[in-house]
Amino acid sequence: MIVMSRYICSLCGNHHLRLSDMTPTVESFYREIDELVDEYKCREAYTKLESLVDFIDDKAEWHRRCAEVCYMISNMEEKDQERVEWLKKGRKHALDAHELNPSSIEILKILCSTTGRLAEESGVRDKINLGFEFKAHLDRAVELDPTSFEILHMRGRFAYQAEQLCPGITENRLYIGRVLHAKGEYTAAKKWLIEAAHATCDDDEPVEREHIAAARALLLHRVYQK
Repeated sequence: MIVMSRYICSLCGNHHLRLSDMTPTVESFYREIDELVDEYKCREAYTKLESLVDFIDDKAEWHRRCAEVCYMISNMEEKDQERVEWLKKGRKHALDAHELNPSSIEILKILCSTTGRLAEESGVRDKINLGFEFKAHLDRAVELDPTSFEILHMRGRFAYQAEQLCPGITENRLYIGRVLHAKGEYTAAKKWLIEAAHATCDDDEPVEREHIAAARALLLHRVYQK
């Protein structure tokens, strides 16, 4: 889409087009991209966004739009590996956007969305790590916009998923406890460590015994003796 306007020449009194106004603007390109997204042509939209990168001053907004398009592509992708790759790409754009503009609620929303969905698609360890990262971004988003239904919905969904996260596996309980301990969240860490420490196992489960022993050893730390 090309934006054009005319001006009246002071010499001849005629209307002329400004050459600068014959150049497509960033806004017009974004409108084209929005139209492609509305038509579910998201891959084409992403290709156009990539071609714009050297002409964009507001890189945070460019990364945000890229992240949103990548997220939409991932939702339409049937192959698991392709879906994960688009989520990773979208999350990278969202992280770059957040670094450039950490107070943007729209950027935080897409950062939460890409991180949360990537956590759902990941193995247990990555799921836990991404879950903690998601929670940190979500808490920041709530601070900026505590009335947003979208953000509050994400928080409720996260709480439910955290409760459902492989509760019967001692190794996972121990891992969550260790991560929380490293983050200084001792009250939450103690809950998971106690659950791991109270687990039982048979004599032919040496690895399970090691996890139980590790949890009990960490609970001897002075922060848990208060």
